[in-house]
Amino acid sequence: MTLSQQAGQQVVLLGRESKIPWQHLIDPGRGSDAVYVDLDGGGQIVAYVSGGLDCPGSVWLVGTVIAVEGGSKRPGDAATFREHQLVATAWGGQRWMEGTDLLNRLANPDLAPEGRRALADRVVAAGLDAVPVLIAHLGDDRPAMREERILNEGELMNAPPHVPAPAPEYATVTVSLGRSCEELLYAIVTPSGYRSPFMANFKPRSVGAGARMFRVAHWPAWWGRNHARSLADIHRSLQPVIDRYWQSRGEEQVVH
Repeated sequence: MTLSQQAGQQVVLLGRESKIPWQHLIDPGRGSDAVYVDLDGGGQIVAYVSGGLDCPGSVWLVGTVIAVEGGSKRPGDAATFREHQLVATAWGGQRWMEGTDLLNRLANPDLAPEGRRALADRVVAAGLDAVPVLIAHLGDDRPAMREERILNEGELMNAPPHVPAPAPEYATVTVSLGRSCEELLYAIVTPSGYRSPFMANFKPRSVGAGARMFRVAHWPAWWGRNHARSLADIHRSLQPVIDRYWQSRGEEQVVH
């Protein structure tokens, strides 16, 4: 997804401060904070970072995409130009240096299951260092894996006890790398060892291929609010969310 498609939205971008600035439009109200950033994967943008980027290496930035318009510098040229830039609210140095390589290797539907599990374990082991990289790849539509799903799971789960259950309907679907990255994010932030005192046996209200105990409403915004916390603190903060899932008899909770 391009920046122009995300105008007004919060995003996470990966890159580094450029040593060779291109010609860009500059928002006159933010010019003193302008930093030229070479993006991972190619291209360059202007990011407005209060105080600048005090980092010589790779960084992640979280902020809001804005559109900046301006006229041509050529005399007599009335053309108007627009480019999309980032107003950063937080940034940090990238510490997970093997991240992009691991994700590129995961973008292979023919990868053997044991190889995929080994790569996924390495991603999860990186903890919070992996989070901004995974968020930045949520829109990556490269095929990553194939899996068989039950298309009518909700119908099967909600079938009345006195009516014969319908036959399950199976389909093989291709899962994008972006979707795989989201699953890895949940594997990192979910307090897997936590046992809620409200656990019980019941038919969950939220069913289907994407059903889970909680769902993060918007990952870039969540990272903007939580990047300074420890993983242990994040795990503790999500325990009451899991409690509410069980108390609601399986209704998926939304985390902002």
